[in-house]
Amino acid sequence: MRVSFNWSSYADLAYWLLDNAAVTHNVEAACRSAVSRAYYAAYHAAVETAQAKDNFIPAQTSDDHREIIEHFLYSLDPTYQRIGAELQRLRRDRNKADYDDVLRERPGTMATRSLYTAKTLLVTLTSL
Repeated sequence: MRVSFNWSSYADLAYWLLDNAAVTHNVEAACRSAVSRAYYAAYHAAVETAQAKDNFIPAQTSDDHREIIEHFLYSLDPTYQRIGAELQRLRRDRNKADYDDVLRERPGTMATRSLYTAKTLLVTLTSL
C-alpha cells in the first residue's frame, strides 16, 4: 500500500535549503529553490483542504494553481480570502524565483518571507 506524500515536507526542505544556503555552491539557487518549495507546500495543503472541506475538484492541469487561489480569494469567508491572497503572493514569488533571470530583491529575503508565509498558511489550513 502506498502512503500519500506529505506535501508539508516541502516546507521542511525549504527551511533546510535556506539554513544551508551559505554552504552550497550557489546561495541564490538554494534560496530560489526554497521559495519554490515553500509555495508548493502551501499550494498542496490548500488543494487538500479545499477538497476535504468544499469538494474542490482539481482538473489536474496548470489552471489548478489559479483556480485554487480564486477558490479561496473569492470566498465570502475572510479567513479564506486571506488564504487566497497569501497563496497568490507565494505563487507570484515562486514564478519570479523560477523564471526571472534577475530578481528585484535579495533571494534570501524572498525565501525567508515565503517560508514564513507558507508555514503560517499551513497552520491556518490545518485549523479549518
